[in-house]
Amino acid sequence: MTSLVLTDSSQLTSDSQHLGIYSSPVASLVLTDSSQLTSDSQHLGIYSSPVASLVLTDSSQLTSDSQHLGIYSSPVASLVLTDSSQLTSDSQHLGIYSSPVASLVLTDSSQLTSDSQHLGIYSSPVASLVLTDSSQLTSDSQHLGIYSSPVASLVLTDSSQLTSDSQHLGIGKVELEEVNPHLRGGRVGKPFRKKPPPVHLTEIRTSISPSSAVELNTTSALANYATKVG
Repeated sequence: MTSLVLTDSSQLTSDSQHLGIYSSPVASLVLTDSSQLTSDSQHLGIYSSPVASLVLTDSSQLTSDSQHLGIYSSPVASLVLTDSSQLTSDSQHLGIYSSPVASLVLTDSSQLTSDSQHLGIYSSPVASLVLTDSSQLTSDSQHLGIYSSPVASLVLTDSSQLTSDSQHLGIGKVELEEVNPHLRGGRVGKPFRKKPPPVHLTEIRTSISPSSAVELNTTSALANYATKVG
């Protein structure tokens, strides 16, 4: 039903990356990365349809010492991500501030260095969304994962052992019926109050739902992606 496809240009280098997530009219989620990326310049953007109502924008001309990220939500999602300006390779401070509806919080461990980053998104009982980043990150290795509860039904996985020449990202979303009802005007039964259990992120293979499954093969160079629509 969601018909979600992730395509990544193969043989990525530190100077060239092109990622794209194309969703069906239901998921309506798009991730685009500006081409000709360098280790000092990255520009990412997630543009949502009126249904998803989620927007991620990254300031252009990024350098290894300066990053500025922002997530701006529509009146429905009511989600905001702000990053302190003048970031350096040794200092990053991120924050996601949610509206009463989204109730999402992102906290980043302080005193970050280029070799060590530890990020965490802790969800409220409503959002039930968790983002965890493997610790001891280096400039050549990053491993990110977003694990959703049955309420949020959102999954983001990044292939492990990433290098400056190879990155593999995947965003998968389940059917609209499984998305947080608060984000589409529905009712919530029992709120999700616990963080998902720790997951080993060295090898990720996700299957989102029987009717809308997306499998992400976490290899450094992307191969084939297939979306199963029930």
